[in-house]
Amino acid sequence: MSPFKNENLTILSEFVSKKASTGAKIVTIDDDNDLLGMINSFLGKNSKIENVSFTNEYEALTYMSYNKVDLVVIDVNLSHYKAFEYVRLLRLGMHVDVPILFISVDPNSVDDFYKYDMDNAYFLPKPFGKKTFLSTLSDVLNTSPLAKAG
Repeated sequence: MSPFKNENLTILSEFVSKKASTGAKIVTIDDDNDLLGMINSFLGKNSKIENVSFTNEYEALTYMSYNKVDLVVIDVNLSHYKAFEYVRLLRLGMHVDVPILFISVDPNSVDDFYKYDMDNAYFLPKPFGKKTFLSTLSDVLNTSPLAKAG
């Protein structure tokens, strides 16, 4: 890897940390423990972003009913729900209006994503690396209504 690429990755990591200096809290929902661990490692131990991970969407729902979150990262294919329906429940039923980052290995999921026509939602295909994840995260945090209001 060239020094330039390492420098860009460092800049992205610093940007995400600075953006989260207000104590951003992310909920990540995926039934793949390896992916959850990878996301935690991307954010780093010293990150100011608190990432709370769940393999079960019901537990995540319970958590979000009692805790304010700033972003939800969610796998499209969950055990009990299709993520798009789950997010509709979050937004309409629980009034959780935060940015949503959908992730999926299924290339057809992007078509489904556009069919649901959701506001404040983003899509990231799997697999992804650290640089792509951090870049997407910084884009989402910068373009969300919360970032514009604050």
